[in-house]
Amino acid sequence: MWQVYSLHTLSILGIAQVKYHEGTPVDFFASAFRVGFFDQAGLLVLPFTAIGLVWLERNKVDKRFLLYSWIIASLLLTKNDLLGIDIFMDRFLTFFIESLVVAGGIGAFAVLQFLDARVGRAIERHPET
Repeated sequence: MWQVYSLHTLSILGIAQVKYHEGTPVDFFASAFRVGFFDQAGLLVLPFTAIGLVWLERNKVDKRFLLYSWIIASLLLTKNDLLGIDIFMDRFLTFFIESLVVAGGIGAFAVLQFLDARVGRAIERHPET
């Protein structure tokens, strides 16, 4: 309603953020004009994300494609400057990192499950200690 009243159209192309291409481009490392992916995500999330994605694929979890699509969609939104859209890249980076954190949580679960199995087998072999 507000958009029709203020812009006299339903098209989102007249919104100031789209019209003036608000947002800062995202790159792997920060610079004076770009937001750094590694600075925002942190180095601890990335290895656990990789472990989580491998664990999901290895165990053929039914809903794994939901997480894959979330990661891919948020990555495309983050790098929309490559598609010529140039809006909110730094804001979409937050959504991309959220999807990586979920995959990283699955990776942390996989590591703990692996360690639990190893410790459990060690205790079974040497119950007297």
